[in-house]
This record gives sequence, C-alpha cells and structure tokens, in this order.
Amino acid sequence: MNSPAPTPSATGPRRLQLVVPLVLLAVEACLLTPFVEFDDSQIALLANPLVGFGAVFGLTIFVYLVCLRNDAPLDRVTSLGRSLTWASIHLLAFILLFILSLRLVQLGADRWVVTGTWCVLALIVGATAMLLTMRASAWFKLILRNRWQAVIASVLAASWVLLTPSVRELWPRVCGPAIKINSVLLDQFPGKAVTGIRPDGLPVVGTRKLQILVTSSCSELESVFGFCLFGGLILVCGGHRLNRAKFAVFLLLGFCVFYVLLAIRLYGLVLFGLAHSPQGCVALAHSRVGSVAFLGVTVLYCTVAYRWARRPVVAGDAA
Repeated sequence: MNSPAPTPSATGPRRLQLVVPLVLLAVEACLLTPFVEFDDSQIALLANPLVGFGAVFGLTIFVYLVCLRNDAPLDRVTSLGRSLTWASIHLLAFILLFILSLRLVQLGADRWVVTGTWCVLALIVGATAMLLTMRASAWFKLILRNRWQAVIASVLAASWVLLTPSVRELWPRVCGPAIKINSVLLDQFPGKAVTGIRPDGLPVVGTRKLQILVTSSCSELESVFGFCLFGGLILVCGGHRLNRAKFAVFLLLGFCVFYVLLAIRLYGLVLFGLAHSPQGCVALAHSRVGSVAFLGVTVLYCTVAYRWARRPVVAGDAA
C-alpha cells in the first residue's frame, strides 16, 4: 500500500526535518570561521571556505525546491534515542574539529595525515547533522524523488563557487555608493568619518581611531550574486501561478536592498572594531558569518516576494 500524502498539519513539522540540519550547519560555520583561516598549507586546498559555504548554499537551494513542490519527507521522524546518539557524536566531532582547526592555524598543516583527519572530522560533522532528523535511507529516497532538484542545486552551487572570484573582482568598480553610505553613517555616529579609495581601487572606511581596508575577499559581494542566483531560480521554477513580472520587480528592489545591506555590514564592522579590537573586526570580516546572515535574508526575502507575487487560486485551477 502506498504511503498517504502528508496532511497540511503534518507538512510543517516534516519540513523541519530538512531545515534543522541546514540551520545547525550554518550556525556551526558561524562559530568556526571567525577563528580559523588557512593560508598556504595543504589543508587550505580542502578547507576552502568558498567550497564549504557553496555546499551549504546548494543544500539550501535543494531544501527550498523540495518545500516549493510540497514534497515533505514521508518517513517518520527519527526516534528520540537515535537522535540523541547522533547528536552526541555530532557534538563530539564538532568539538574535535574546532580544537584541531585552532591548532592547525597556530602550527600549520604540513602532513597529509593531519589534513586527512581534519577532512574526516568535517565529513562526520556534516553527515551526523543530516542524520539527526532523518535516516540515511530517507535522505536517499528524498534525493531520488527530487533528483532534478538535486541536479539544479548542485549546478547553481558549483556556479557560485567557480564564479565568485570573478564577482569579487568587480568590487573596486561598484564600491563607490557603499563608501558614500558609510561616510554618512559614520559621520552620524561615532563621528569624524574617514573614507577613501586607494590607487588600486580598494576602499578604506572608518574613523580617525580605526580604518579598515575592504578587500574584494571580505566585501561580501558574492552574497548579492547568491541572491541573484536564488531569486532567478524561483523566477524560472516558480510555477504557473507566479506572476513573473511582479516577482522580477521584487528581485530588482531586493538587489538594491542587498547592496545597502553590504554598506551597513561595513558600518557594523567598524563599530565592532571600535568597541572590541581591530583583530576581531578582521576575523569577523573574513568569516562566513556575513554569508550565512545574507543567505538567511535571501531565503526570507524571496519567500515573502514569492507569496506576494503568486496569483490567487480560482475555481477550476489545478492545485
């Protein structure tokens, strides 16, 4: 006998089976990346922050597409005992990964054995997060049912990773308005703004006490690119009830909103550096905290825009 379709009351909780692991991994990335930045060691090839966040970006797209077609998992939620077991393993693996990452930053990673250990721990952290709410067989069935959605998510995630370096190179050309916004905000508080553009095109923002050089790698311009990819996907795959012209207007408005948010982020980094330390400001700027926050705003904005741009159901229309 075929499994019954999920009822409206059960769809929400079952969608949490997909969302909880995603949120957990995003939070752990925020906890880890401000303290860890590998430069010229073997592990830098595998622990590339772009690749790691690209995986989170792809998983987010896949989960969103699954929820968009209302294909919530049909399997029962993992038992409490099994979830607690995986949670314990996950927590232990993340603590070991965190400690090992800090040690590698201090001492370097010149041996493949150490690099391999880090990669194994990272895989355990990712796998156990997924197994907290669903069994491996349930994930496999879900991916098979939504294989085209999985392919689309993989392609977009790979495109984001591969094209991000090129997108970042645009920062010196488009940073002008963001610097002007920061100048206005810094003049208001804490006062005496110091902003400018170096001969190489990179901007400097701050005050007389603290100035930060905003390089292309910490500009977070790739988050705007991610918003365009995410919104463009919904524009194409939104279904026949989506008013695409109306949604496109929301996307254009969202593009402008995201650019302003980039400027506000730089303002926040300056305030953080003044309140705490310049080193903390740099660590926060190089972390994935901003990327995770912008990804959350992307999902929220596109969800609200999608609901506003949907045509009402009329009698005779298919669900």
